[in-house]
Amino acid sequence: MNFRLVLIVGLLLSSASGCSQATDLDSSPENVLDILIEKAGAGDSEAAYHVGMFYNNGVGTAQNPEIALEWFMKSTNGGDPLGAYKLGCYYAGQFGDVIEYNEDLATENKLMAAEAGYALAQHDVALYYLQENKHDLAIEYLEKAAKQGFQGAYTTLVTLYYRSEVVDTDIVKARSFTKLAIANMSADVANNFNPIVQSMEDQLTTTQIAQSDNFVENWTIAPSPLTKLAELGLERSYALAGATLATAE
Repeated sequence: MNFRLVLIVGLLLSSASGCSQATDLDSSPENVLDILIEKAGAGDSEAAYHVGMFYNNGVGTAQNPEIALEWFMKSTNGGDPLGAYKLGCYYAGQFGDVIEYNEDLATENKLMAAEAGYALAQHDVALYYLQENKHDLAIEYLEKAAKQGFQGAYTTLVTLYYRSEVVDTDIVKARSFTKLAIANMSADVANNFNPIVQSMEDQLTTTQIAQSDNFVENWTIAPSPLTKLAELGLERSYALAGATLATAE
């Protein structure tokens, strides 16, 4: 078998096994940013969001909120929900005077992400509805975020049901969401909540405590695909560029 044939066979085997050249790509943040900019320029709205995050956080370039905002706008216009969420954050006052504060536009954009399933956006939208005295909508979005395991949603629901004049007091639900919140805490932190749980139980019947226990036992946490995608952060940015994010050993 001559050298040329060996080379052809090698290339075919590499292709058949699903191997790629990603490991040979320059994985510097500067190069990844360049690739993302190229993809975004070709109409990839998710790539535009990641370009915005690079400028938002100063990754592979100097931090520049003004340029980040431009990319978040492009991403949102392309229909990317995470881009819309970040645009909403800017309208809500992130980075101060980069864009004029506008709570309605902040919520409008965050709502796009909330409807797409982003837990953080759902919680933010819920807080806005609480402020606007739209309590039913607030509870709806808090519970959506809580079902994804979002800790802030648990604690807000506890506050509302236990010591709030916003909604009717419901100690069973307050205890239930407290127990769910504690499940995500370290033992040391969770111990600080034992007196609160005891105080709640002192106000409940045995049957009500059993109802609460059943609620907690049957609670299922299911983060949405969008929430999982957002949690990948830089790892997703690099993957979108066809690069590999180096991790500490």
